Amino acid sequence: SGPSVSQSMQIINGQSSQSTAWQLSLFPRRTGTLTIPAFTVGNISSDPISIEVQPASQSSGKGAELFLENSFSHDSVHVQQMLYYEIKIYFKGELQRGNLSQPELAGAEVEQVGKDVENSEIVNGERYQTITRRYSVVPQKSGDLTLSAPFFNGEMIDRDNSRYDYFARTKA
Repeated sequence: SGPSVSQSMQIINGQSSQSTAWQLSLFPRRTGTLTIPAFTVGNISSDPISIEVQPASQSSGKGAELFLENSFSHDSVHVQQMLYYEIKIYFKGELQRGNLSQPELAGAEVEQVGKDVENSEIVNGERYQTITRRYSVVPQKSGDLTLSAPFFNGEMIDRDNSRYDYFARTKA
């Protein structure tokens, strides 16, 4: 996501120093070893950074602060037969803002149906607020098709650092 930039100035024993920090949030879309390429600002360059991305836990609910579930109305359909794809975001706490990208499916038309539906559910004994979005999917060719799932990017109030503070920090 876009960078967050902060600047600071310190004066210690009459010596001043200034710094600028750029913070980026990375959301890997696959597991494995990934490399963050070097970048240059002015005449200063960073080194590339290799990271190991582990698979996300497949357990839904039970203590998770936020998770998503999705489902199709049918397992198989004919060409130009409509089916529904539904994605539900479960979250505890206060969601400040969020963005859910459109799912993509080569060889099919995908369109959002209606407006998002907000509700609440109890999962494994814990109450979650939910936002449900529904899409119509109409395949235009036969064969196995793989949906590129939507990506959710949002911010929630950081409950660990705020106790109902008006200027509470958020976390991605």
